[in-house]
Amino acid sequence: MKRRLSLTVLFFLIAAFAWSAAVNVSDSAKAAGINLYWDPLAETGILERNGHHISFRAGDSFVIRDFDSYIEEDAPYVENNQLMASLSFMNNADSFFKSVENQSHLRIGAILIDPGHGGKDPGASAVWTIGGKRVTVQEKDICLNIGLKLRDYLKTAYPDKQILMTRSTDVYLKLEERTDIANSVKLGENEAILYVSIHVNASLDKNACGYEVWYLSPDYRRQVLDKTVSDDANVQSIL
Repeated sequence: MKRRLSLTVLFFLIAAFAWSAAVNVSDSAKAAGINLYWDPLAETGILERNGHHISFRAGDSFVIRDFDSYIEEDAPYVENNQLMASLSFMNNADSFFKSVENQSHLRIGAILIDPGHGGKDPGASAVWTIGGKRVTVQEKDICLNIGLKLRDYLKTAYPDKQILMTRSTDVYLKLEERTDIANSVKLGENEAILYVSIHVNASLDKNACGYEVWYLSPDYRRQVLDKTVSDDANVQSIL
């Protein structure tokens, strides 16, 4: 009986040790398909998967799930310049992400294409010799041409979605007019809009080529500002 009791106690001790064993957060997150966003200066981080988040500050006794749920749980911590956590923390994180995967997801209901500049705003420009003639090429025209072609491609590829444009001709739109167009798009339940802004940047390097893609990372949190935060009339109109 004593031997059986000893074996039982030993089993629970081993299980408890394994559950609390420290693991490298970066390695464990990668293995579980979880994205880690870590700020070593502020010692704050976010674990993200499929649009859901777990926010934490190293060493705290709590974490925040999806930016609104306070959970009492030991957060990851820094040890020997490595971000570590208990195995139970990583298992709980994986369980949380799995539990919300079956909930309603946002789908793209509309794609709004925004060709940059237009009208009195030409954007960047350059002079090229074409067929022996010097021709001024303007960014606004290239953006519009690309935008129209992209619209046609997307309409063919996604006939079930709204494919819209902020401008389809050479007109000038203020920044707030562009955002008003985006905010006025009618969407269904659990639908979101994808805003695609097209620009053709200039460069001092004449040999520069390729493309850039700018987007908000999943760990970004927009701050809604009060209109009294700035006296700048140009900023006020787009807050």
